[in-house]
Amino acid sequence: MKNENTLKRTEVYTRYPISSVLIYNGTTILHYLLGGFGIMLGYNFSLRCKAEVPECPSHGP
Repeated sequence: MKNENTLKRTEVYTRYPISSVLIYNGTTILHYLLGGFGIMLGYNFSLRCKAEVPECPSHGP
């Protein structure tokens, strides 16, 4: 049985280097931002095509 008066030391988890974690997290955030931008761009393009704007390529000349 452990003594209640002893404090347990916190161990630093060093399985993955901090640079790898930062690269992974940064890439993930960038991926979500670019994906969100692409969705907004596609939605805006879709609305312009529905309004039958002449510059929409799906309507032709």
